Amino acid sequence: MKNQRILFLVIPILFLLSCISSNVRFVTPQPESLTPLEVIPEKFQGTFVINKDTIVVTDYTVDGGMINSDSLIVKGWGNYLFVNQLDLPKGSDTAFYLLSCVKVVNVWNNEKIRLHLFKIDLESQLDDFVLKTDTSGLSDDELDLLFEQYIISNPPNDNIVGFTEDDHFILDNVSLNEFQTFLNKSAENSTKVTRIK
Repeated sequence: MKNQRILFLVIPILFLLSCISSNVRFVTPQPESLTPLEVIPEKFQGTFVINKDTIVVTDYTVDGGMINSDSLIVKGWGNYLFVNQLDLPKGSDTAFYLLSCVKVVNVWNNEKIRLHLFKIDLESQLDDFVLKTDTSGLSDDELDLLFEQYIISNPPNDNIVGFTEDDHFILDNVSLNEFQTFLNKSAENSTKVTRIK
C-alpha cells in the first residue's frame, strides 16, 4: 500500500520533469573547457523549426538574443553548437545556465539537425527510494521533501550541488569526461530540427 502511494505521488513529478525541456541547470556555461564563440559558424545559421516554433540564428544572435551577452553564451565544437541561456528559477535570487545543444551533420547534401536536451533520469532513484523508505503516515509534502533529501544524499550525479524550487538539478564543476557522458545521453532526448531557410 505504501509503495502504491509513493508511486502515485512521485510518478506525476517524474512525468512532468520528462515533459520539460531540461531538468538540469549549470552554475557556469558549458562545456567549461571551451571559450565562447565570437561569431556563430555559418552551418548553424538560418531559420529553423523546432516543435512548431521558429528560431532564427544569425552570426551574432540566437532567436533575437545577442551572443556573449550576460544572458546568452554560445560555444562550438565540431558539429555541435552549445547555447547557454541564463535562467532565473522560480523563488531564487541566483540565475543558472540552461543548456541546449544543436548537432548539425551534412553528408552528401543530406542535412540532419538535432536539438539535444540535457536531463537526469530519476527512475532508478525512485526504485531505490521505494525499497528503502518507510513512508507510512507521511503527508504528500513530507513525501516530496523526503524524496528530495534522498536524492541529495544519494545523488544520481556527483556534480549536483542543489535543486531549484521548480525541481531542476544544479550542477557545478563538470569535467570534460562528465560533460561528454551528458552529451552522449542527450541524444536519447533529442528533437528533430528542420532548416527552412
